[in-house]
Amino acid sequence: MRILSMTATFGKLEHETLTLTPGLNIITAPNEWGKSTWCAFLVAMLYGIDTRAKSTKTTLADKEHYAPWSGSPMSGSIRLLWQRRDITIQRHTQGRIPMGEFRAFETQSGLTVEALTADNCGEVLLGVERSVFLRAGFLRFTDLSVCQDEALRRRLNALVTTGDDSGCGELLGQKLKDLKNRCRYHRTGLLPQALEERQAIVNRLQGSSSRNRQAQRLLARKAELEAHIRALENHKNALRYAGAQNDEEKVAAAQDAKNRAKAALQALEEQSENLPTRQKAEEKLLVLNRLRDTWESIQMEEQMLPKMPKAPEPPLTFRDQTGAEAVAQAEAHVQEMKDLNPGNNGIGIVALVGSLLLLAVGGIQALLHQWFFAASGLVMGLATMIVSCIFLKRHSSAKARYMSRLAALGRHYGSPDPESWIAAAQAYQEERQDFQRRNAACIRLRGDLDERREEMLLTLAGLAQGRGLIEALRYWREVLSFWDSYADAFRTHQQAENHLQALRSMARSAQQPEEPDTLTCSEDEANAMLTSATQELKQIHQLLGQCQGQTEALGDDEELNRALEAIDRRIADLELLCKALELALATLEQASAELQRRFAPKITEHTQEIFRRLTGGKYRRLNLAQDLSLHAGAEGEDILRSQLWRSDGTVDQLYFALRLAVARELTPEAPLILDDALIRFDEQRLAAALEILGEEANTKQVILFTCQHREQAIAQKES
Repeated sequence: MRILSMTATFGKLEHETLTLTPGLNIITAPNEWGKSTWCAFLVAMLYGIDTRAKSTKTTLADKEHYAPWSGSPMSGSIRLLWQRRDITIQRHTQGRIPMGEFRAFETQSGLTVEALTADNCGEVLLGVERSVFLRAGFLRFTDLSVCQDEALRRRLNALVTTGDDSGCGELLGQKLKDLKNRCRYHRTGLLPQALEERQAIVNRLQGSSSRNRQAQRLLARKAELEAHIRALENHKNALRYAGAQNDEEKVAAAQDAKNRAKAALQALEEQSENLPTRQKAEEKLLVLNRLRDTWESIQMEEQMLPKMPKAPEPPLTFRDQTGAEAVAQAEAHVQEMKDLNPGNNGIGIVALVGSLLLLAVGGIQALLHQWFFAASGLVMGLATMIVSCIFLKRHSSAKARYMSRLAALGRHYGSPDPESWIAAAQAYQEERQDFQRRNAACIRLRGDLDERREEMLLTLAGLAQGRGLIEALRYWREVLSFWDSYADAFRTHQQAENHLQALRSMARSAQQPEEPDTLTCSEDEANAMLTSATQELKQIHQLLGQCQGQTEALGDDEELNRALEAIDRRIADLELLCKALELALATLEQASAELQRRFAPKITEHTQEIFRRLTGGKYRRLNLAQDLSLHAGAEGEDILRSQLWRSDGTVDQLYFALRLAVARELTPEAPLILDDALIRFDEQRLAAALEILGEEANTKQVILFTCQHREQAIAQKES
């Protein structure tokens, strides 16, 4: 198969076309140009989009990853040559299914290619399944290593051992296993079913005799239960007869009780003719109880009344004075002391000091012979001194009068501080006002209590009719108690009448039992035993019916014995078949193991040759394990080492060689796709790889996508 061109609306590609040529195609483009997108588009066109795949936190499903950026439906077409026919393959989005619509037709005539469908297109064109193509002819830098895959292993194994990649050997093995499972698989196999059928026949033979024995036991138990039921029915008749006799006795006793209640009621009715009514007694008691509560409340309140306050004893300072008078007197005395206070004598002292200064100045002027200024200073200084002395004398006299009066008032008030005189007078005034308030409140409370007491006594005199409160309460309580007794007697009479009527309506009538009663249980116990016996008898009838039906269903013993012989022959045949199948499977497994041992050498030989050329002959030994992991040995190394011992570039070249070897065997005519697969090759090994790819391009189309220009440069240099 050879691809001519591809047109895609896929991811970032919007109606873009890529044209390819036979042989080696080197497509050099920068990152994010769409190289990996073209590779994914080719796989999607050949094998379709897996719509069941879902995105995870680390990966996106193809249906979301490659949804067109423009919002257009995902679609594309590929023009290719297959079996000398120019064919066009188209896929379009159908509804919500990306690439769900498929069409394959001849490009020139438009005739549909019936052999190609949406499901088998890639496998028919390339000859392998999707997983095999991705692990063989599709090389990407991100997954160069070849991991184990059942489809890949099956095709490689079949190809290198038989030359046929159809997998007939494994299909034969699977058919043998299916036949074996059909014979022995759990309960659904032919042999387990036959054994189960044989056991069922044996059970039927064994059950035939046991059913007869069971039926005899059930018939004997049935006779016992029927006799027991008759005895219980007779016992119930005897209990009903005894109950009827007891009911008659209860009716007679109820009649006597009714007569006694009626006589007591009539006696009380005669006594009630001269008594006040019940309503009047209740009204009187209600009022008297309120009066009693009022009397008790008055007594309690009288006990809780506060004592009359005692008038405060006035101090000697304010004796025979009211509080206001005491305050007024104290304020007058304070004002008097303010008026008598001569104040500070600082002015006289200042004047005296000034006169001395003037005399000193006059003396100095005299020494300087300035007689006019000296005389003036001396005169003014003497005059000032005389005035200062007079002022100081008067101030001293006023100060003496002030101190004398202050001492007298201090003795009167008990304190020399005038401010405390007013405070003491105000305290005395507040104490007298508080006493007057408390005394007035006590007088009001006692006056209200006396008024309520007089009102209560007047009300009691109108109700008690000459009796005291206690006697009046006792009298009306006795009247009310009489009416309570009358009500009880009336209620007792009614209850006796109702009880008599109820007993008469419930009285039972029963005939004497025909047979003697030998049981001693109660009626409830008899009913319970009767119910249990009846249910057991019903179950026995059902069991007898089941025994009869099962006996009929088991069939004749001779027929069962013949069926047992036939199933024994069938079981023997199935066991012989199972042994033959087990022998065939063992033989096939041995052959498969032998073929598996022959699988690795051929692929290893191709891989080793390619890897030797890539590395310039450095690595000449190589081993391929069953899980497709590689171990290689360089010159001078005694042992083969895994990829963990090699550089990243060498590992890429190792798996590149394996991929080419696998592709040669499994996809000889399919295009070889490489997506940045040679990015970690050095110049020498890259040239060797391009030489090998050039050789591959002689037999198949090779498409190499790369982001570097060195591949193109080396290819042009070699050409």
